[in-house]
Amino acid sequence: MRVQDVKIMMPSAAKYIDLLTDFGFKRVFGDKELLRAFLNALFEKEGKVIKSVRYINKEMTPSNKTDRTIIYDLFCKLEDGGDVIIEMQRKSQETFRERALYYMSRAIDRQANGKHDWNYKTCPVYGVFITNFHLREVRLPDTPLSEYVIMNKVTHEQFTDKFRMIFIDLLSFCKDDEDELDTDLDKWIYSIKNMGTMTKTPKIASAGVFERLYSAAELAAMTPRQRNRYEASLRIHWDNIADRETTRIRIEQGRAEGRAEGRAEGRAEGHAEGRAEGERLKALAVAMNLKTLGMSTDMIAIATGLGEEEIINLSPSSDDKAQ
Repeated sequence: MRVQDVKIMMPSAAKYIDLLTDFGFKRVFGDKELLRAFLNALFEKEGKVIKSVRYINKEMTPSNKTDRTIIYDLFCKLEDGGDVIIEMQRKSQETFRERALYYMSRAIDRQANGKHDWNYKTCPVYGVFITNFHLREVRLPDTPLSEYVIMNKVTHEQFTDKFRMIFIDLLSFCKDDEDELDTDLDKWIYSIKNMGTMTKTPKIASAGVFERLYSAAELAAMTPRQRNRYEASLRIHWDNIADRETTRIRIEQGRAEGRAEGRAEGRAEGHAEGRAEGERLKALAVAMNLKTLGMSTDMIAIATGLGEEEIINLSPSSDDKAQ
């Protein structure tokens, strides 16, 4: 396949918005009840229950000229004072781990803003980073979820409960059948990954918060203005997919060309080695004949190009091998 042949195939009868688009992500997670349900599914295993969330300004202006402005996809505060950052990264970025760390650090720094008597007592900061690509050395095998805290390197004792990063790798989520979805978190990840390609209502949309989710994401419920905004966001998403696919094809082409060059070089080296060995066997046969006729070793060496020691060691058995 040539790079220019890359095409993005999307279903023409899609029933729901794609949550991997900027519009789709903000439409769904801009609903407090849906956001609260998603976070509760994420923290369910540790028994943490989120009763309410409050959206706060997503833009963090720089504190000095060397800092950069941060605009989070979603920034909210929990009822216990904890901050939650949710970022959807659709396009592969080599330094995304460092970016996530920077976002978390700035969120902690934000807690001191405007406080003259701050004693460094911080509220927890949770970072939820959803990626539509594999993040090297972050994800665990066969699971889409990876969690990171600060802990003692030797004892693995957690140093603080105020800092936690959660990465959700959508490409590592391999449950394609609804019957495989065991938990609410499974259903959320399944929906985030697949909703934009669904042409019919899934079974999970029939009850609970997922009925609300799929109702909010239904294309037919959107106004013409919302539809236009969504389609503009969708085109950006398609461009990202095309860029990623083009990069993949170029890498595969480079590998194929490298393998072909390697095979060609190997064949050339093999032919050369074969010719050299054939010439040597001929020289050995000639040397054995000349030695049998009584020619001196130095003359045989001149005639055949073989070394004198090799000629001295010639015997009828080696002559047989040469033949």
